[in-house]
Amino acid sequence: MVRSKWSKVRGATRAALVPTLWLCAAGIARAEPMVYHPTPAPEGSSSVHVTLPYTFGTHNLDARALQGEVRVDWRAAPVVTGRLTLPLASLRGGGDTLNCHMREAMGLDYSRSAFPREHVCSDGKLPAAGNDAVAFPDITFEIQRIVVDPAHARSGEYDVWRASAVGRWTIHGVTRDDRIELRLTLPVNETAHPRWVQVDGERKIRLADYGIQVKRALVITAGDTATLRLSFLLRTQ
Repeated sequence: MVRSKWSKVRGATRAALVPTLWLCAAGIARAEPMVYHPTPAPEGSSSVHVTLPYTFGTHNLDARALQGEVRVDWRAAPVVTGRLTLPLASLRGGGDTLNCHMREAMGLDYSRSAFPREHVCSDGKLPAAGNDAVAFPDITFEIQRIVVDPAHARSGEYDVWRASAVGRWTIHGVTRDDRIELRLTLPVNETAHPRWVQVDGERKIRLADYGIQVKRALVITAGDTATLRLSFLLRTQ
């Protein structure tokens, strides 16, 4: 009788522990860093929009998609690391000539190219190889950490947070520390472990800080500061 009683107690204890252990395991799994990738912007919109003033107005350049990976540990204050990359070839604006001149200024190694002494574009294209080929094909931002404002707003089914992304730009082969102010939009019922995060932000980039020269065309000159606007979705796989 005693043995039977203790058998029943041990069986009940095991039965109670199974769901408890399962919940703990599920909690551990959710606590692991989540990996996000940028997804292409809808047709007709852009993930990255760049404006650069010039003599007669403003140049506008757009790219629909970023590349890269962002890892987020949501267990306490979010710990965020990752790298986002924008290929120069994906950034396009007012025609082949403007696109090529943008790649001249941002992609060529001036120490070996004939640019900026002279334009090296031909029919809206740069050579595929040689001294006048693109040496710096990407713009990258390496995320080192995120600082999130504890105050946030709720808009319908979404929570909106303000944050600063601290990291490093690499543009035209030059790497510089920087900070970008962001607005993060998350589903209200998934704040702890969201499946997606909408990222919006804006940053002014001084071209001279990265050794970028925009060649004058007759009386037309470009400004020294470009405005970079970000609007993209990070989504888990």
